Amino acid sequence: MSHRLFITLSCLALVLFAGRLHAREGSYFQQDVLYKIEALLSPETNCLYGHYTLFYTNNSPDTLAHIYIHLYPNAYNNPNSELDREMTPDNIGLSSVYFAPDHDRGFIDHLDFRSPMQEIHPHEVAPDITMLKLTRPLPPGEQLEIRTPFRVKIPAMGYSRMGRKGENYQVTQWFPKPAVYDMNGWHPMSNRNIGEYYGEFGTFQFTLMVPQSHTTASTGVPIHEEPWEEQHLPHWDAPEDVENQPYKTIRIKAKNVHTFAWFSGKDYHKISQDVTVKGVEDHITLNLVVPKSSENNQLKSSNLLQVAHDALSFFSEKIGPYPYPQLTILESPGGAGGGMEYPMLLVIDKEIDGRFREIVTVHEIAHMWFYGALGFNERSHPWMDEGLTTLYEILYMENRYPEEDLQKLLFGYNVPISIFGLDNLKYRDIAYLSYSLFGVKDMDKPSTLHTNEYSPLEYFAHTYYKAALQLYYFRSLVGSEAFDIFMQGFYQEWMFKHPHPDVFFRDLEDHFPEHGPWFINNMLTTDHNANYRIGRVSRKGDSIRVRLRNKGTLDAPFVLQYVNTNGDTIDQKIPGFSESKSIVLDADKNTHIHLDPYEHLPEMSRDNNFYRGDQLFSRIPDLEPRWLYRIPTPGKKYLLHTPVIGYNAPNSFMPGWLFYNDPLYSHPLHFRLMPMFSTSNDKLVGEGRVQFRTYPKNRNNNLDYLELSFYGKRYAYDIVELSERDRHLFYNKLRTSINLSWTPRHTLFTHHQHRLGLHAHYFEVESRPNFPNWPFWISYSPRTYLVLEGDYQFSREQVNHDQQLNLNIQHAPKNSKISAEWNYRLRYNQRNHGLEVRAFAGYFFTHQSTANPDMRFRLNAWSGRQDYLFDHTALDRTFHGNSRVLKHQVIYNDGGFISPFPAYQSWDHLYALNIYSDFPLPLPIGAFFNVGGCPLAPALQKDNPEVVWEAGLAVSVARKHFRIFFPLVNSQEDYRPTTEHIRFTLDLDVFSTQLNITDRQAMLGF
Repeated sequence: MSHRLFITLSCLALVLFAGRLHAREGSYFQQDVLYKIEALLSPETNCLYGHYTLFYTNNSPDTLAHIYIHLYPNAYNNPNSELDREMTPDNIGLSSVYFAPDHDRGFIDHLDFRSPMQEIHPHEVAPDITMLKLTRPLPPGEQLEIRTPFRVKIPAMGYSRMGRKGENYQVTQWFPKPAVYDMNGWHPMSNRNIGEYYGEFGTFQFTLMVPQSHTTASTGVPIHEEPWEEQHLPHWDAPEDVENQPYKTIRIKAKNVHTFAWFSGKDYHKISQDVTVKGVEDHITLNLVVPKSSENNQLKSSNLLQVAHDALSFFSEKIGPYPYPQLTILESPGGAGGGMEYPMLLVIDKEIDGRFREIVTVHEIAHMWFYGALGFNERSHPWMDEGLTTLYEILYMENRYPEEDLQKLLFGYNVPISIFGLDNLKYRDIAYLSYSLFGVKDMDKPSTLHTNEYSPLEYFAHTYYKAALQLYYFRSLVGSEAFDIFMQGFYQEWMFKHPHPDVFFRDLEDHFPEHGPWFINNMLTTDHNANYRIGRVSRKGDSIRVRLRNKGTLDAPFVLQYVNTNGDTIDQKIPGFSESKSIVLDADKNTHIHLDPYEHLPEMSRDNNFYRGDQLFSRIPDLEPRWLYRIPTPGKKYLLHTPVIGYNAPNSFMPGWLFYNDPLYSHPLHFRLMPMFSTSNDKLVGEGRVQFRTYPKNRNNNLDYLELSFYGKRYAYDIVELSERDRHLFYNKLRTSINLSWTPRHTLFTHHQHRLGLHAHYFEVESRPNFPNWPFWISYSPRTYLVLEGDYQFSREQVNHDQQLNLNIQHAPKNSKISAEWNYRLRYNQRNHGLEVRAFAGYFFTHQSTANPDMRFRLNAWSGRQDYLFDHTALDRTFHGNSRVLKHQVIYNDGGFISPFPAYQSWDHLYALNIYSDFPLPLPIGAFFNVGGCPLAPALQKDNPEVVWEAGLAVSVARKHFRIFFPLVNSQEDYRPTTEHIRFTLDLDVFSTQLNITDRQAMLGF
């Protein structure tokens, strides 16, 4: 092919492609679906049996060679499904399909897809997605009929939204559901907990057969109810005993819905009420379905029905008329993840009480508009659903309770004290605090990403809260009435359709040409954030000049409020700017200035938004001591504190006080100071830490943070018993560390993390004298030494197993060594029982056995005395140890052996393999086996083999954090286990770890 011909054909192809793309973008189309489904529910087998008919009309300009069908129940039966991979330890509170017993799993089978028009060939794409290949492609404008029998096994509750508990059933995302085909092609998507679905709008004609004792609730409107007869379901395959059970048939119809959910059970009580809503022509039937066992059903019913009516009225006025003839609220007896919405139907967890019931109900009702009538692709663009819904939830709560603070909203009026400062917050601050947890550390992302591009915590912080805050700000910028008019027009135009973000952006720009393009391109779709501050204030004649600075990356307009020379409060609109800007105000230097006084702008820091000219420190936030914790308040800095008490053998009880700054929202400095008083020696002891941590704004290199920290502590570690008076020996430690963490594109399905650290440990340690009767008043000169350390850690978490690799290198005068440790944990079941495998190997490059500190590798797990870096919290470090219990604490290092092998200590190399397994019982009991050795043991005594082993039982209270070992047998011929050989691990350091946003397990405890 000649160069000229290649260029000509390339240009022609580009023109044709551009024309095709323009045609697809310019002409909206929507497929049409009609379902006829007959289903019988059998409590005996927890299955649905029935027949399914789909009439699929191709309204697109394309000829379709295949149709994707979702088989969502199969996600509950396959460890390779996305639903299973999603349920890692990060997803707190969720059970994993991987560990589900067979009787708890769900599936859909007995499928036989056929069409009276042509042959259909199913082809599995994913465990819960199949592709129906058509022998005769479906042209534009034609309809295809697809039929199949089916059986759906309903899983136990707790794995996701669909489930059963007792004889109560939540049947959601259960039928063969075609994927959406729109201007961007097919959208097959697997069943998931995080992120919703995307379905074609259509009509359902549903025949449901349930036991007569059941109460049902569903999408759609029941047409009539009649006794069941076998001929109602001609293609069923249910158990024979169904024929002898009292059943009833319910016929239901639903129009303009994209899915169909229903609930049925014998333990429900149903209350109905017809209401009128302003702007809605016909009355709306409200149904409340609650478990019969619920207390105060009547009171709950009246409250929730009134909440539903108020919410329907508010949203109908602000967005547009409620589009359906009825709304059903159902309390789930087995949990619903808080709440979940379906067309005309919402479910809330029956355990939610008080004002939380109202909040969840209001949120799910708002979903009737966003994702119900406006069928967004919530998996690809979750912000359109959750962001808009959360925005209107906030607007409702502010309208309904304009004077109530957050504490009253959440906990009522009967709380006599302030809970962490909640009484200073508004309802909207829930969104602000959730989002700024990431934003204050420059770890935020655009709120408009695909679901898969967020970790679980990021998903909620950004798609719910950040998007809602941004939309709330834009509404305040353009005016609430103008924004409401825009949303009403958008709703009317796209009701029962699939609006893409592009059309929302286009309409927003057309309606708000001044602010719309800036909002979309500079705020909504970016990770830019604003951080304005008031700078220097100087006199300028009869006025003042105010220097404003923008420390952020977003040049957003805001309001500046001040008191002028006449004493009037003035709101002045300031256009957005970058870096700095000076303005002149008609005020004197004693005025008060407040930047963004109504807190519409989601700034990352509001501490520097104040100027108080009548105060000595006019721009410095007030410093206040607060007990335990205080949620950040604009204009204030808190010194947090709390009493503490500690104990170890040489120091006895140590009462003290802990001082610290905000562990969640302070950036970049964190500090913790804990002075304590040792009651055994009347000396001041304790520890402290200062940490500087920076989170890079540009995270394309996957860098999480860079940290510089200083840590010091002083405690007594030993006691010398003297005739005059016991002498306590102290150690002082100072550690300087540089730590680096990076994560390869942390998303919902990837859980890898790398950490690299460089540390310098400096010690002053008082030595035990060589003479037992050395007078107590003689000075015990401390020995000083420095240890340099480098470590690297790689960790990976998956649904059924975790892995961790640790590499460590240490250098002290005359001693240099390296070690490697690999940990693997395979989980057996949902109770987190598992098999643990640990391999350790260490090697000395250089050594001198007489040098300090004693850095030998040891086959045994360390006692507190062998922790030469004083890194761990040990209850007894004394040489002899007065406590028969505390001295049995071990630190799981080096060889990790429990039985005594004192000869197996090495200045050369050492290796070990440790295996622990829980028993698959409801008791925390397991067994361990250790094997390892070192070359010096035979040299010390020729009868010592190089390789030794041991085995025994263990009680695992909190996995490795608290485990008691009972060694029973080992390779020593004369070994006889006694109570003296019992050891335990107690990892107290896990409770003192500084809480950091990047430490995902710590965050999940928050």
